[in-house]
Amino acid sequence: MNRETRNYKEKTESAFWHAVFQKEASYAEEYFTKKDALLSVGCGPAGVERILLARGFDLTGLDVSGEALSCAPQEMRKFEGSAEEMPFPDRSFDGVIFIASLQFMKDPAKALKESARVLREGGSLMLMLLNPLSPFFLERSQRSDSHVSKIRHSDPVPLVEAAAMLFETKIDYRLGIGGKTIFETSDPSAASLVVVRGRKRD
Repeated sequence: MNRETRNYKEKTESAFWHAVFQKEASYAEEYFTKKDALLSVGCGPAGVERILLARGFDLTGLDVSGEALSCAPQEMRKFEGSAEEMPFPDRSFDGVIFIASLQFMKDPAKALKESARVLREGGSLMLMLLNPLSPFFLERSQRSDSHVSKIRHSDPVPLVEAAAMLFETKIDYRLGIGGKTIFETSDPSAASLVVVRGRKRD
């Protein structure tokens, strides 16, 4: 395991990140059902996915890093591959979820097109995008030791627009983070996540 993967895994095993993952898992649980075959794109060590698996969800993980996938739960189906060229047949899943991963990808628009391709008719998409206006983002993006500093696409607007071309979408603001304090908020200036929910267009 390389140093970056090890450091990321160690940080996300803290009580703080576990609490964040619990919140993010609950947002997914509001939208998807346990009957849905879900694909998590850019899952990495699968902190949120581990919680969803424990809650009985049918989950497959995809990540470009084999090392990151080696840290994911053994019981999760895992595939090493690109979000822009997913190694799955058409109409393989009922739901696709990006948990704070889409903004780190080289070509988010292509990843969204691939998501639509692998979704069945009427399938669902959920994007959890980092909100660049939030105190959480502003603080973390300035830290070289933070994963947030490596973001490729900080502005969520083009990603939301790209998703709306393929999905009927609804946008919410969720998850306030102030220091180590976690709270619920829908305030666009405070919420750390822009959550996009979508249904595949016919």
